[in-house]
Amino acid sequence: MRTRSVLLAGCCLAAVGLSVPAHAQQAVQQDAEAHAVQDVIVTAQRRAQRLEEVPIAITAVSKQTLESAAIRGLDEIAARAPSFTMTAMNVAQPRLYIRGAGSNEDGAAQDGSVAVFVDDVYVARGAGQAFEFLDIERIEVLRGPQGTLYGKNVVGGLINVISSRPGYQLDAAADLTVGNYGALEGRGYVTGGLSDKLAASVAVVSRQRDGYARNIRLNRDLEDLDLFAIRGQLRYQPNEDLDLLLSADYSTHSDNGTSRRGEGPFGATPFGSVTLVQTSDNPRESESPRVTYQDRDIFGLTGRAEWNVGPGQLTSITAWRTSDVSLGDAFTGMASPPYAPLDTLNMEDETAEQFSQEVRYAFSGLFDDRLTGVVGAYFLHENVDRTETADLISYIGSRVPALGGLTGVSASYQEATTQSLGVFASGTWKFTDKLSTTVGVRYTSETKDVHTAVVSLEDTDAIIAAPPTEEYDIRADGKWDGVTPRISVEYQPLEHLNLYASYSQGFKSGGFQGQAPTGAAASSPFDPENAESFEIGAKGRLFGNRLSYAISAFSTEYTDLQVRQNSQRPTDPLPVLRITNAGSAEAKGFEVEFNARPANWLDVWGSYSNLSAKYTDLVDNNGVDRAGYRMSYAPASSYNVGAEGRWDVTGGFEAYARAEYRWQDTFYYDVDNSRANTQEAYGLLSASIGVRTGDNRWGVELWGKNLTDELYTINSIPFLGDRFVLYGAPKTYGLRLRWNY
Repeated sequence: MRTRSVLLAGCCLAAVGLSVPAHAQQAVQQDAEAHAVQDVIVTAQRRAQRLEEVPIAITAVSKQTLESAAIRGLDEIAARAPSFTMTAMNVAQPRLYIRGAGSNEDGAAQDGSVAVFVDDVYVARGAGQAFEFLDIERIEVLRGPQGTLYGKNVVGGLINVISSRPGYQLDAAADLTVGNYGALEGRGYVTGGLSDKLAASVAVVSRQRDGYARNIRLNRDLEDLDLFAIRGQLRYQPNEDLDLLLSADYSTHSDNGTSRRGEGPFGATPFGSVTLVQTSDNPRESESPRVTYQDRDIFGLTGRAEWNVGPGQLTSITAWRTSDVSLGDAFTGMASPPYAPLDTLNMEDETAEQFSQEVRYAFSGLFDDRLTGVVGAYFLHENVDRTETADLISYIGSRVPALGGLTGVSASYQEATTQSLGVFASGTWKFTDKLSTTVGVRYTSETKDVHTAVVSLEDTDAIIAAPPTEEYDIRADGKWDGVTPRISVEYQPLEHLNLYASYSQGFKSGGFQGQAPTGAAASSPFDPENAESFEIGAKGRLFGNRLSYAISAFSTEYTDLQVRQNSQRPTDPLPVLRITNAGSAEAKGFEVEFNARPANWLDVWGSYSNLSAKYTDLVDNNGVDRAGYRMSYAPASSYNVGAEGRWDVTGGFEAYARAEYRWQDTFYYDVDNSRANTQEAYGLLSASIGVRTGDNRWGVELWGKNLTDELYTINSIPFLGDRFVLYGAPKTYGLRLRWNY
């Protein structure tokens, strides 16, 4: 009896003892969740995974970050991803570089070394890549060669923009922004169920702005903006195994063109051989007599089907995209002769159309849940019609016969058809709960047919207007293929620590130069570009999930880099642009990213990149050995840091403040690393402060970008010891009113 009483008392004490820790554990868990860094789910390996589980150097920008930082385009994504540099020639020619690999040419038969995808659909042309973000779920930036799973092989990396899908619960949001330079912006979205199986969403944005610069000769704004974009989606789920999505998007962009400025060889003081004649010392004033413009329309239609069948999911993505751009650039921003040595207008008209089809099957759970993977096939057909017209007037060209190419009007026409076919497979085998390996391979075959011609549009005996040096009309074709493998080993020694080591290859097909100087150059293809990369990394969490981090170190060997060079051979009357294969180059370095929540009211984040990217075997078009020179658009280091704090205030409101700073080291626009064609190190500061209701339904915010009004370039054209540059956006600020359903 006494034994039973002791046992009963012991059980009661144990129950009481267990109940107390249970309540304490619940409180601890709630506190931990309040302090924990938010999980980010990505699909970089064609299946949903936590960011820390993916054995790839990847930056993921969430919907919350996109909204909080008012991110509108890829340039602001580049500022947040290590080793990612983005500049722009104009609205149709973004320059995307990751770890030193990129492309600065936009011929109809050329591809980029960094690829852009929208909802897993490859966007072939630069004119269709720099689009406005509309209700985006997240953006994934994958660094290094991605030669296995994605529709077009890429050497440097890729950006995948993933849209929010329609939901069955009614949801909506809108914001209205006013700012300096007469900025007015409205955007919003609405989603909801039309039935228990059909949902829809619509997102729309309208933006207008006066010019950041001005043509003082024509009394006309430059770098203004008039933009409208819309996307509609229908989602049908007849049962739990089938998900059908139809998406259509359209955007139109119009402005008065870019504002270029002549600079001497040692900075923004106009005393070079050409810029000496400039009358204004304001860097945001153009003196060109030419009426410039930029007009662009983008349309896309995508059908996506996901069917749960067997041990996995079958996905079909059918897409059709078009882009239509017309623009006129005054490359020098200078007045007409006889007071200036060169007056230019380069006009581009391009229509591009692409169709793509991808089918893939992602499976899991095979062999006692040891094997996970994906197999698939991809097809792309693309047509590009492109005309570039060079209208040059030059005092020098009219007086010096050898420089006659600086005076005249010529048109360069290029029509290209590209077909690309790829088959791929990748699988992950789990040896133990902690150790696994991933092996993948892709075969790509690509053909290009091109018709290109250059004609003079003036009935004169003058040399044809540069950059071509002769008239020609040629047809050519090329075919290239490649096999690109990837293998990685993943090890998880601790619950919140993932280690990986990988080897991968990337392949970019060959092509043909647009606006080639001669018919021989136009008909001669350049070779494919290849990359071979080793990478090790660690991802994890510390301090009770308050800190997440990712560290990667890499070494990438590039062979046959497709390099655009401005050169002058003995037979050339003027410097001309040529695309050649640059032998080899090497990029190596390390990258760090972190997100922290030291308190439930404070978020801190940052990233750092250290990059050594140099040509190891390159003799330029002038015969000069450039081995050891830095690769273009590859700053040695860069970092991004930011913080956001939140505080409860009276009346059930919450106040918040956010600040972010991006710094980028010096980089070169050309392979010869000339001082006159360099962007010096600079930093950009943005910040916002606001207040919102406790339920986040209403909010008002004061924001600013480039608050120190940093003057930096985003494009440079060298010429006779000077250069003509395009500057980035100045200081902007405004007031934003937000509403959430």
